Amino acid sequence: ANQPIETYPMVGDAPFPREWKGGRKIDTLDVFEVQIRNVQFEGTLRVKLNDLRRAKTPQINMRIAALSASFTDHWNELVSALARTNGTTGVYDGQNFFDTDHSIGSSGAINNAVTASEVGALNVATAASPSPTEAANALIGCVQHMYGFKGAKGQPVNGGARRFICVVPVNLWGSFMAAARSERLSGGESNFLVNQEFSIEVVPDSRLTSTTQFYLYRVDGSAKPFILQEEAGVQMEVLGEGTEHAFKHNEALFGAKALRNAGYGEWLYALRATLS
Repeated sequence: ANQPIETYPMVGDAPFPREWKGGRKIDTLDVFEVQIRNVQFEGTLRVKLNDLRRAKTPQINMRIAALSASFTDHWNELVSALARTNGTTGVYDGQNFFDTDHSIGSSGAINNAVTASEVGALNVATAASPSPTEAANALIGCVQHMYGFKGAKGQPVNGGARRFICVVPVNLWGSFMAAARSERLSGGESNFLVNQEFSIEVVPDSRLTSTTQFYLYRVDGSAKPFILQEEAGVQMEVLGEGTEHAFKHNEALFGAKALRNAGYGEWLYALRATLS
């Protein structure tokens, strides 16, 4: 990325095989555009020169290093904010990213904001604290729902999906981790999610505010649910000993900056589920 605003073409489906009758049936690719504007982000830390000189432990240097490292976690904040906001800006069909009535070409209506009405296993005993068995059933129900999504040509788009990430609020993490990893579930039964041909990685997100919603993303598709865009990587700058600022204020400034942003990508690879 090297422009203030980057444009990404979201290309529609290729033709599905048909019986050759007469001549070839020539099709075209539908092309939609997604635009993401780069934003300047920064973090600046002030440290007194006397504190630097007197430091007997590496705590200050650790905080300075953490300033740079925080820009790695910053990507998680950008993506989490997109999921929480559930906006329309940049979503190529003009709908909310998670919506009940997406459509593209001949896809028919697609619901990627599901409740127990669409996935019965989302109806659990305690919505904010499901058992591992209930969590496993909810996960497999949501994967099954995503397998039904169709693209612009009316053909399934997630039939080959084998790798998913499930992002959960921290209160759901234990149950969903057990659902994805444990050989046996809460009732002692064998866990059908383990040793299958697909994998689900469970990731906690403490930024999520709902205690009953989780997100499922396909991560092995040709596109990604979210686009991470970076025009300029993380840069560290220091105004320390010997600088005019240090002379005037007897302090050092440690700054980090990056020019980047995140945006909505392929909603066919994303699903928000609400437990009830």
